[in-house]
Amino acid sequence: MLILNMSLYTFTYQATYTVVHTLYEFLELLYYFIYNCYQILVNLYDKYAATDDQQYVARNVKSLKLIPTHITIILANEKPSYKDLSKLILWCISSGITYISFYDHKGILKNSEEKLQEAVEEVKRDNVHVVWLNKNRYKNGFVGKKIYVRTLSLADGRENIANVAKKFCADNVKNIDIETIDRNLKEKYVFPDPDLCLYCGKIFSLYGYPPWEIRLTEFISIETHHSISPRKFVNALYRYSKTEMRQGR
Repeated sequence: MLILNMSLYTFTYQATYTVVHTLYEFLELLYYFIYNCYQILVNLYDKYAATDDQQYVARNVKSLKLIPTHITIILANEKPSYKDLSKLILWCISSGITYISFYDHKGILKNSEEKLQEAVEEVKRDNVHVVWLNKNRYKNGFVGKKIYVRTLSLADGRENIANVAKKFCADNVKNIDIETIDRNLKEKYVFPDPDLCLYCGKIFSLYGYPPWEIRLTEFISIETHHSISPRKFVNALYRYSKTEMRQGR
């Protein structure tokens, strides 16, 4: 009788274990299936939402008399949000802005630029070409919209100043003035000087941004680039346009 009870107990235990284990594997597979479906839907939503946002921006900047050629973003102390930064790139394209640069004095963005490139590739259209200056990418004969993107860090300004100083020493330059230094520093940059700077944070600070580039730049606070809306971006362009018109530029 004892042996029969032990056999029954063993059978019940093994059967219960098998059922629970099978149920667990089924639920695990079901979870991954639902999760993958969710990710696909999120990606599709992001793609269509990005298209709607671009149309909103393009529609609302038509009435602006002045659009900046180069817009730069100072991230301040914020951690880069690649998804939101990719939105800014697409909105610049919709606005007719040719150049956009991002300044992260900590160097996090520049060291992880590939993540930003991937975020842009996920939502941009096929007829849009993004030229990444740090990668020297360019497509000859490309037909479609084009924007130039550059990432900067605190090290860029210091490195360029050091290189200019070395050049002066190598060329044995005798008369060095502000104009000479400014001209040599500008030769290091392919981009034109930024017309508009959108800076994050409530307190304005350049965080070491190269000062020779921003003498005529208009500065507007966006508080944060995280979850930035197309409306806030358009409002910044409106403010820039009105300021430029008042100053008669």
